[in-house]
Amino acid sequence: MNVKLRHYTDQPGFTEDFIKVRDFLMRIHEPGHTDRNWLWARWEYMFSHPNLDETNLSRIGLWEDEGKLIALATYEDNIGATYFSLDSAYSYLKAEMLEYAIEYLSCASEDGAKSLRAVISDDDAEMRKIAVKHGLTLTERRDPMSEFRVSGPFPDIALPDGFSIVSLAEENDLYKIERAVWRGFNHPSEPPSDYIPGRLKMQSGPSFRKDLTIVVKAPNGDYASFCGFLDKTHIGQTLQIVPNRHVGNAYLDRDVPPGHRHKVTGYTLNAGRYLERHRPLRTARTCSEHGIGRLSPGNKAPSAGGPRSKRRYGSQMAR
Repeated sequence: MNVKLRHYTDQPGFTEDFIKVRDFLMRIHEPGHTDRNWLWARWEYMFSHPNLDETNLSRIGLWEDEGKLIALATYEDNIGATYFSLDSAYSYLKAEMLEYAIEYLSCASEDGAKSLRAVISDDDAEMRKIAVKHGLTLTERRDPMSEFRVSGPFPDIALPDGFSIVSLAEENDLYKIERAVWRGFNHPSEPPSDYIPGRLKMQSGPSFRKDLTIVVKAPNGDYASFCGFLDKTHIGQTLQIVPNRHVGNAYLDRDVPPGHRHKVTGYTLNAGRYLERHRPLRTARTCSEHGIGRLSPGNKAPSAGGPRSKRRYGSQMAR
């Protein structure tokens, strides 16, 4: 082995380094890999998001063995919180990766004091012990990841009268999307007027597909719910959902009547029937502690042979 550490490029966008990291994440997240709290789709979503701090990209650490990427230490939107991904054959790098994060991915306060939150998979007891030795302590904050395995057909879901489902390939109203997402975060007001550049950026990723991104239209024409997908068709039958990491698995306008909320959300997430014309849905993942099945209409458990949901967590440790 001839492992070398280097910095990520300082160039934003979907660069050669971006593709290299994305392909690395696809490779190590195949079945059998334990840490699934930082998926390839989250990496692409990060670079498609207008809130990404692009001035610190060169602080991201890459470890390569004869040019093959085998480890990553990164932030998501701003430095101060670190995520780790590692080829299991190189587990001896864990301490070095944490030390790198402390040096390059910590944030400094006005008095010059450095702080770091390290997100470490609950499955990785070794990394947690290393973090404790480096002065990090466990916090109450956690980073969830829900995985939805599809072993049979989705249950039938009927939309309330007057609601309809469309893809962005059919209709792509940027204001209506922004409003659904904005109000999905429970803002009572209208979205800011400078939303267009950010919304266009979020549709710019190489794996973003308008035909796989769907909205539920309300009777008045507004988008009541929105769910975005990234597709990795070239390496297997898997879809990964990259939605709101705080509310659930789709953005749902706060104005949707309470009696319709589960039906509208469930239909948006139950996109397998809609997407079946494109390709079978085998796995969906989302950064949510609620799980995917839990948002089905009526909160009923999937029937035998239907979808199954399980959750993994990354605990946040801080210094």
